[in-house]
Amino acid sequence: MVRIIDIAEKANVSPGTVSKILKGTYTGSSETKDRVLKIAKELGYKPNLLASSLRSKKSKIIALIVPEITVPFFPELSRGVEDEARENDYNVILCSSNNDPVLEAKYLESLERRWVDGIIFSRITGDTFKERIPRLLANKMKMVFVDRVPSENDLPIARVEINNEKEAYKATEFLIRLGHRDIACITGPLNTRIAQQRLEGYRKALKDNNLPIRGEFIVEGTFKLDSGFKAVNILLDRNIPFTAIFACNDLMAIGAIKALRKRNLRIPEDISIVGFDGIPLSEYIEPSLTTVVQPIYEMGRTAAKLLLEGIKSGVEPKDHIILEAKVEVRESTKEL
Repeated sequence: MVRIIDIAEKANVSPGTVSKILKGTYTGSSETKDRVLKIAKELGYKPNLLASSLRSKKSKIIALIVPEITVPFFPELSRGVEDEARENDYNVILCSSNNDPVLEAKYLESLERRWVDGIIFSRITGDTFKERIPRLLANKMKMVFVDRVPSENDLPIARVEINNEKEAYKATEFLIRLGHRDIACITGPLNTRIAQQRLEGYRKALKDNNLPIRGEFIVEGTFKLDSGFKAVNILLDRNIPFTAIFACNDLMAIGAIKALRKRNLRIPEDISIVGFDGIPLSEYIEPSLTTVVQPIYEMGRTAAKLLLEGIKSGVEPKDHIILEAKVEVRESTKEL
């Protein structure tokens, strides 16, 4: 490993001068500066990041905790976080809790010990907040919630999300405007806030349009492909006719399409279907999926930007940013 003293000896200057030049604080002659930088490059000098971190008390590392990395929403969110971090010379540790609250809590405990500068957190349950989050805040850990944000409004932590209830309302009302009256809903896991919000948007759209809210039209899913497939079979086995489905994420909508085809039903001729998220796959399946398109990448970048600003200023970010989504009309829906 090349040391600062090695560069100093070859350049015939003091180690202090080399250190200032490498840190960009040198105010001496440009000739000396150029010579030192040239020698450092020739020798292949790389700064000791650990030593730099000890001096600055910054690790230049942030963490991103997501519930399920195999769900296509989260890789796109991660890409936004990583791009913003990289542009600010930060690295990202990615942690997937696999929808396990125990693992989620362990990640937070581990990150607290590993000296990351901040955490972006898409949580799965409320259990973590009883001990971990207040302690992290007390220890001046910078945090931002993204997508799955807490309902606890007293936590002084920034949040980046969309209005899930409003967007689910728009998706359901879109089906109503097409003439559908019997609309089924495949929810996400109802122990999560976003699943509750999207179900509430569906219910409110029916109520505002004087349509009954029928419990037999609602099936709880898990946000995964197979749960959409299973939910459709449950709905069909109930022998209650419906003409449309609002699936609370795209993966479940795709699973639902497969199940409908297995039962010899056509999309959208027999059943119209709307998803939620706008993952890239939704545009390329057959038929292409009408869906609520979230600004997933932008959510990741915005969360990282808020976190890095908080790290730089030393002030816990507290902004609550709600980004806009839109219903993208494709081939999986038609007018009755």
